Amino acid sequence: MSMWYKNVRVYQLTKDIALVEELLQQKLAEFTFTPCHSQQPESLGWTSPILDEELLYHKQGQTIGLKLKIQQRILPSPVIREALEEKIKQKQADEGRRVFSREKRQLKDEIIEQLLPRSFTRSQYIKGFWDLKNNRLVIDVSSASKAEKFIKVLRETLGSLPLIPFEAKASPTATMTHWLQNGLDDHDLFLANECELRSTDEEAAIVRIKNQELSANEVMAHLEAGKQAVKVRVNWKDAVEATITEEGGFSRIKFSPAIKELDTEYSKEEEMARLSHEFSVMVIELNAFIEHMIEALGGQQINAHLAKD
Repeated sequence: MSMWYKNVRVYQLTKDIALVEELLQQKLAEFTFTPCHSQQPESLGWTSPILDEELLYHKQGQTIGLKLKIQQRILPSPVIREALEEKIKQKQADEGRRVFSREKRQLKDEIIEQLLPRSFTRSQYIKGFWDLKNNRLVIDVSSASKAEKFIKVLRETLGSLPLIPFEAKASPTATMTHWLQNGLDDHDLFLANECELRSTDEEAAIVRIKNQELSANEVMAHLEAGKQAVKVRVNWKDAVEATITEEGGFSRIKFSPAIKELDTEYSKEEEMARLSHEFSVMVIELNAFIEHMIEALGGQQINAHLAKD
């Protein structure tokens, strides 16, 4: 089990939410994870962020760690399609007529209902932490749709969660393109040798550059031809390396070996302490990185009126 986040989407709370730890545990317990029942295609709920603790949250200083478990029943489309074709053929043979679309949909629903109880299940987890100091929610996901699942359950749990996704005041694409053209005037932030460029015409041609100096003539030629940076990999203080996306997200995050080595002092018997310490170190470094990147991207645009409660 690892506490290190790999992909991050950042959300800003637009209002303060008073948290009482005892009430938080009670609220989370009302939405604790339970396995899918026989006719349930998906089940979502909170589980302990660290091993099998009774607590459904992990508090470290001004940070609250959470973990959402998602269990889904697996019904492969080819299996449903094959069973549906057999049902349709049988109905056509029995009744000597064509089967209409409405009947096909009904047959499909019946097949799913029959197969669901016998299907296998697959589980996945979404981790996130609530930065109380900065009123920020950080979710370890690569897609907005997965983040929305986490947010939806948390909003239902708390009753209200007014937040908005991180939005830079300046366009991340324009900022990253400027970095490539002019370099970074930042003592702590450096361009790694990786980026993705996209043309602005209808074809939207994409060029991916890896293991090459981003100041090379080839890269400059693409920029002069009108391509813009939609992804750029950066290194912050030799501590965190990540790819910045055009939406302002952070993907393929890597923490330096020097930071990860802070956990080697723990034995297998001290797994709980190791994970707690790992989470603490990760949060400190990731929060500092996010703060720096928000500033590097021009600051945060707060549109509080767009926040959902």
